[in-house]
Amino acid sequence: RGGNIRAFGSVDLQLALFRGWSVGNFASALFVDAGFVRNSWAGLEPGDVRPAIGVAPIRFVSPIGTATVEYAFPLDLQRGDDARGRLHFGVALRL
Repeated sequence: RGGNIRAFGSVDLQLALFRGWSVGNFASALFVDAGFVRNSWAGLEPGDVRPAIGVAPIRFVSPIGTATVEYAFPLDLQRGDDARGRLHFGVALRL
């Protein structure tokens, strides 16, 4: 399933693992995500929001952005979901 309307939110607890590099620091985190993807706002229901929990065992946090490895588990399994979770790689740049 896909769509052209996307809403997403996340809350995380990040813990510094190693500090002191001039180019950045290493951290780890626990997080909760929730969001949806739809083609229309019509008929949107609370059950359309998909929650997940996860862990980011390693994050590299620098002045220009973050690179992370995360593993997330869906909390409300639906058709096509893998109960074992999914591995994610992410990069976020600060402009």
